[in-house]
Amino acid sequence: MNSIIQMKNSKQLLVGVIGSIFCATASISQAQSSANTNTGVSIFGELDVSIANIKTPGTPSVNALASGLGNQSHIGFRGIESLGSGVSAFFILDSFIAVDTGSSTPNLWGRESSVGIKSEMGSIALGRNSSPIFDAAVENNVFGNARLAPLFGAIGFATSHALNSAQDNSIRYRLPALQGFGGGFLYRVKESSGSEYWTADLNYTTGASKMSIAVDHSKPDLLAGELTSVLASLNHDFGNFRLYGNLLSQRDSTAQQKARGADVGLLLPWSPQRAFKFAFAYGEKSKLDNTAKQHISVFGFAHEYYFSKRTTLYIMRQQQKFSQLPSGSSMTLGMTHKF
Repeated sequence: MNSIIQMKNSKQLLVGVIGSIFCATASISQAQSSANTNTGVSIFGELDVSIANIKTPGTPSVNALASGLGNQSHIGFRGIESLGSGVSAFFILDSFIAVDTGSSTPNLWGRESSVGIKSEMGSIALGRNSSPIFDAAVENNVFGNARLAPLFGAIGFATSHALNSAQDNSIRYRLPALQGFGGGFLYRVKESSGSEYWTADLNYTTGASKMSIAVDHSKPDLLAGELTSVLASLNHDFGNFRLYGNLLSQRDSTAQQKARGADVGLLLPWSPQRAFKFAFAYGEKSKLDNTAKQHISVFGFAHEYYFSKRTTLYIMRQQQKFSQLPSGSSMTLGMTHKF
């Protein structure tokens, strides 16, 4: 009963926020006609490709040309139009891309596709929005959104549902920056079928530090039980190096499973042209009664050489050790270009 009341309150709050922003837009309609309208569209993205040797548990090693192991490959377009009085309309279309094959999965604009409006009260976007809990994990991960990031290897093994990077049919509200605080809320509109879903985050940035906490909750349509994930993250720049950390807890009463994961990462700049990255992650899963325990530990290392602000050459190594499976490993030499 409490969860139902909380969900209703969350929906009412979200509707109120949407109404406030759009009412503010309507109130400046006269100013809009005389405003100097600025429209801009830009292209952005990141292309990553590497030569890799990958060994999954119980199988021979495989040599491959792969994309996204060191950095997530994507290409996108974003646009913004000033409506006057500090209000702007915007859109974003962002697509995953596999550089080695030219394909895009799970769909053309699968990374994000949304349109919205923003003002001094924050921003609201409708469409397929990036997930706050996934964004928090990427921002506080020394390996960012790399597929070989130890954090994602650990929680991918341990959790019954991995952290989704984006949500279809969603409404996302982002708070305005206020004395270092930020965050937001995402609600997925439940259509004819599917699970009820929401996720929220709150973060604080001050000087060389950033910390955040994010919650992710879903309730299947036709099944009993709920799935809740909580992620606490931080990173801090000590001057000569930057330290990263994440703690994740997940409880799935539908699958009668619980999981936890953690990682610690280190970024060590060696010179303006090169840096070293290290990370260790641990993941554990079990039934709710603490039976059937399994765990994984993942170590990652990378050496990056910066040809320029946009182009990076890297070598990366990942080692996986399972409690009940043979070990796995990956070694890759790759290149990333940002634009």
